[in-house]
Amino acid sequence: MTEDSSNNPTNADDTSAASDHEAPANGAQPNGQRASEPDRTQSRDRDMDELRRLLIGSEGKQIEGLQQRLSSVAQFEEEGQVDAMGRVLPGAIAYHNKDNAQLANALGPTIEETLRISIRRDPKPFADAIFPVIGPAIRRSIAEALRSVIDSMNRTMEHSLSFQSFKWRMEAARSGRSFSEVMLAHTLNYRVEQLFLIDKRSGILIQHLFAETVDVKDSDLVSSMLSAIQDFVRDSLGAEREDVLETIKIGELTVLMEPGPDAVLAAVVRGIPAGDLNLTLKEIIEAIHLQYGHLLDDFEGDTEQLTPVLPLMRAGLLEKYKRKDRNPYRLWFVAGVLLLLLSVWLIWGFRNYLLWNEYLETLRNEPGLVVTQTSWEKGQFIVEGLKDPMAVHPDSLLPSAFPQDRVVGMWESYLALDSLIIIKRATNQLRAPESIAFMLEKDTLYVAGTATNSWIENAREKSPFILGFSGYDDSRVVSTLDADLQAAIEAIEAATVQFGQGSAVLNSAELQQIDSVYDALETLQTISAARNQQLAVLLRGYTSAEGNPNTNALLSAARARIVRDALVARGMPAGLFSAVGEGDQLIPGTETSEAQRALNRSVTFDVVLQ
Repeated sequence: MTEDSSNNPTNADDTSAASDHEAPANGAQPNGQRASEPDRTQSRDRDMDELRRLLIGSEGKQIEGLQQRLSSVAQFEEEGQVDAMGRVLPGAIAYHNKDNAQLANALGPTIEETLRISIRRDPKPFADAIFPVIGPAIRRSIAEALRSVIDSMNRTMEHSLSFQSFKWRMEAARSGRSFSEVMLAHTLNYRVEQLFLIDKRSGILIQHLFAETVDVKDSDLVSSMLSAIQDFVRDSLGAEREDVLETIKIGELTVLMEPGPDAVLAAVVRGIPAGDLNLTLKEIIEAIHLQYGHLLDDFEGDTEQLTPVLPLMRAGLLEKYKRKDRNPYRLWFVAGVLLLLLSVWLIWGFRNYLLWNEYLETLRNEPGLVVTQTSWEKGQFIVEGLKDPMAVHPDSLLPSAFPQDRVVGMWESYLALDSLIIIKRATNQLRAPESIAFMLEKDTLYVAGTATNSWIENAREKSPFILGFSGYDDSRVVSTLDADLQAAIEAIEAATVQFGQGSAVLNSAELQQIDSVYDALETLQTISAARNQQLAVLLRGYTSAEGNPNTNALLSAARARIVRDALVARGMPAGLFSAVGEGDQLIPGTETSEAQRALNRSVTFDVVLQ
């Protein structure tokens, strides 16, 4: 006990000390006496309550309320009332829904919110629950849509370009009706064009459905007229109120009416309705009353409440077409045409394949072109490669029978080293005249032909910068100046001026020969001056062997001087010529004919360049 008293924080000594310092705060007595222990404890509890109220606030009251509810539930469990409520609650809900939907309306928002929160928290249980229902429904909807599209495509293909289609178009033009109306009249057994759900008591139109491409009139007016016709028939024939007029025939249209307890389903049918259509309409009106009978029973004109019946009514928009007998010969004909088209297509494709390969082979063998890749994309042939600027354009190599608009060429520039391309490059860059020819042997480019001196010099300067060869040889190139010089010399030295026997007189024919020699001499003078060469012309005179040799020597010299004087008279400088007589030595030997003797009686020319 001694040890416990010493360690207790509320022992007498500590309490006294605290009381001495905190007497005013702890409620000291007016006469200065210390407050008793119970008074100090109560004061401390009040302070803690006040602090708790300030910190917790209204939450404290909520906690107290929850504690009271838990106490009530516990009390119910102890008294067995919870189990009793669980047994009675389902029956009470069923009894309450028997006459009105007030409870359902009250619980609806709560249940919807609960489902929304539950699905947002974890959608998998909900998806697993509706999977057996939603899967078949989606598949059925897709199957119906596909079947409708396929039927429409089949009808369009069957009647687009056939002879029967042409007849129907002619009939449509004559009758003023549209082609679709004529086609339906010939191919349709029946089609439900409109469906009316009419309130049986008031005749008000509840819902209305109609097929596409149907010209819809005022649906409320149609519903009212059907109800009026029903009333007229009952009043006229004395029928019972529950009796319903089942069929009305109006031209190509038939109105079928299927009655129900609260509503009548009226179907507007084009064509001849089959027996299965009546059964379908009965099933629809029965399903509407089975699922929405309570809404029909309470119907007072608000059609929005009965919008959910539209999916059930939509099943009644049926179409049934006449079955067309298949002609086996027509099928064989169509198969033959298709086979023929397929054969033509295959032959055409194989032909293009061969032409394409031929084109590629030509490209591969063409100098300056390198094929790197070929492909086929979006109906076009694509060829990629490299092309030298000197190479021919690839499009020019396409076979004429190949469709050129289907070929796409993508070529990158490069410099080829083929000998033909190198020669083309040299011809282009050196601007060689047509008289120049190139030949590539190993690494040397040989040039031959005639050209001007300026071109020869320019080609020598540019040749080292042309790609494809390292050596350049123009030793076979003759300057046009040299060529003209040689031609002039040959023309002068080939000329002869002939004389008559024993004569040194020029006739008219020989004067024309001297004019030709003069023109050649004029050209020769110009070329020799350009080449800084000295020109000299030696005139040699000859005679035939007839007569005295001394006389012939004098005559031959006279003939050479006569030709010289004729050229000087035309403008040639006299110092250019040397005239000598050679006697009868032009054609050595025995003269056996007059032609030989005439040729010996002549003057010849020898050109000397220094």
